[in-house]
Amino acid sequence: ANAMRTTIGDHFHPRGDINQPVFDLYRRIYSRLQRYEPWLEGAKAVTEAAVVWPAAYPGYEWRAPSRWETFTRFLSSIKGATRALCELKWQFDLVTTYPDWSSYELLILPDWVALEGEIADRVRAHLDAGKPVLSTGWSGLDAERTGFVFDDWGLRHLGDSPHDPAFFVAGEALAEGIPEMPATLYQKGAQFEALDGTEVLAEIVAPYYNRHWDGEHGFVYLPPDRPTGEPFVTQRGRWRISATRPSSHTTSTRRCRCANSSRTCSTASCPSRWCARPGSHHSAAPPSPRRRTGACCTC
Repeated sequence: ANAMRTTIGDHFHPRGDINQPVFDLYRRIYSRLQRYEPWLEGAKAVTEAAVVWPAAYPGYEWRAPSRWETFTRFLSSIKGATRALCELKWQFDLVTTYPDWSSYELLILPDWVALEGEIADRVRAHLDAGKPVLSTGWSGLDAERTGFVFDDWGLRHLGDSPHDPAFFVAGEALAEGIPEMPATLYQKGAQFEALDGTEVLAEIVAPYYNRHWDGEHGFVYLPPDRPTGEPFVTQRGRWRISATRPSSHTTSTRRCRCANSSRTCSTASCPSRWCARPGSHHSAAPPSPRRRTGACCTC
């Protein structure tokens, strides 16, 4: 599906000893994959989504103390996006600025993608082509995190969230499959204000008080108190744009409900050129193409 062949590797002892249990595992797992070899010959992935990695792979320099914090922060957000997309069964590529992005229908900016230089130019070109961007956390801000580079986000950045932990409640457009109760966030996120023309799809709920240490006791679990009116998920235009917390703990599975061109998919953003049958899950290999419309897709 991702146009990659499986490989086998191990770290041998300098004597060349083989860890036989490891090779027993290879045999058991890869003998299953071997049956799919005929379908891999000449296969080419049809990938519509790209997850943006904001820097080239640093090699082993990431072990340096000066690089470690930044690298692990980026890697955590990439892992979160990867997990969510795999659960949704979306095919995607992880891209830097080396390859061309014009073939991708959806750009995903996980958490820490500042818009500057070539990345900003490419995102601008993508938006100008009428294609959607899915942004989480602080992505879309300038390098100094003073504000959003493009008005397309429809948000004003107010700084880091004052809530620890914050909770959220989903609005009607996102409510399918989500329990009717505030859900807690693992980490502090950012605080935004929705501008005119931006639809708020989920809202932040404040705790009774923040996690803290009073000198003797740690206050860790705090129940939700009240809605704040602060946006958690927003939509600008015809696509859902932003979530205000790190994606490393965000997963979501929605169903397609676009029965006609006047109804939009309830999926966080419907980047596919196809839709599954109304009421069924999106398919990574749909049986037939469906016509795209301004309302996401037509089934």
